[in-house]
Amino acid sequence: MSVTVTVAPTAEPVTLAEARAHLRLDHNDEDGLLAGYLLAARQHIEGETRRALSQQTLQYRIDRDWPTAWIGGASRDGIALPRAPLRSVVGIEYVDPVGDTQTLPASQYQVARANDSKLEGLILPAYGVTWPRVREQFEAITVTFVAGYGGSLALPEPLRQAILLLTAHFYENREPVNVGNIVTEIPLTVASLVFPYRVLG
Repeated sequence: MSVTVTVAPTAEPVTLAEARAHLRLDHNDEDGLLAGYLLAARQHIEGETRRALSQQTLQYRIDRDWPTAWIGGASRDGIALPRAPLRSVVGIEYVDPVGDTQTLPASQYQVARANDSKLEGLILPAYGVTWPRVREQFEAITVTFVAGYGGSLALPEPLRQAILLLTAHFYENREPVNVGNIVTEIPLTVASLVFPYRVLG
């Protein structure tokens, strides 16, 4: 199984101006450097939380067969998407037993956006539907979906602050080791801000 970004965010959730203000920089000479740090900070926090902090399109490739999800105390066909918050499902393709790529009609599945912010969005078979057989191979199923904060769904303030703090950490500690000082890791403050937003799975 793998997940890849196919359409990257068009904007970062924290702007260069906000990063400059946080760092108390009164010039834009290092905007290129800051932009890289903002990107790295967002991607690091996305990896820690399994959340998309800016709206993006992703592909989730599943090996061999339809996965199962634990729902209401029972295991049943269901795809737990690997990034939250889920905005929409673009489509589902699968390789049939003879090796042809097919599109699963939208009428054959339902999308359940998790009410609990600790859980992923789910894709479940529609009522009375059994999903078709797939070929036993790597990446037999591909789910394309949109996830992320933006627009009417605002990024939680603790995650925005975590991006700012981690960006500042990268800016102020440009070498892997501070000679003559205790080696510093990712600030504990960042970990504390991020921890409550980690998606279970």
